[in-house]
Amino acid sequence: MAEEIFWSYKIFKNSPKATISYTQIARLYGISVPCAQSYIKRDLQLGMIFRDNSDRLPWKKVSYYLTPLGYSHLHKDLATPAPRESY
Repeated sequence: MAEEIFWSYKIFKNSPKATISYTQIARLYGISVPCAQSYIKRDLQLGMIFRDNSDRLPWKKVSYYLTPLGYSHLHKDLATPAPRESY
């Protein structure tokens, strides 16, 4: 079984809560808004994060919260050193 990848970990580096729009997520990762929406949806389905459902308009900021599963993946991802390039 392949290990799940916590895609949206960058928005939780400083806090277990992130209030952010899809446009801001897309800018942070350098991707399109539809791509950001699909990655957030994937992390929601995997249980890495959950969303405050009080306001679900796509152009507004939404509050996302880190779950215990997401927290463990976040700290594992931050502890793993990036691969070094050889020249």
